[in-house]
Amino acid sequence: MNISLFANFYQPSQLTTEEIEILTQKHQYWEVPKGTIILKQGEISNENYIIEKGVIRTYTFDSDNKEITP
Repeated sequence: MNISLFANFYQPSQLTTEEIEILTQKHQYWEVPKGTIILKQGEISNENYIIEKGVIRTYTFDSDNKEITP
């Protein structure tokens, strides 16, 4: 896992370098293919996602099953 990514992410929290290294070791790196749904409506996530590269999109469906993008 890239420690500089975490250093930038946690910078405002004033964590020490050692604390950031510990957090880095606790995280898993996922490479997610384009189009993958990582969380569906109604699901509860116990995960924390940091997007290193790429774009994510959120959307839901109305009662007519029409996609709504906020």
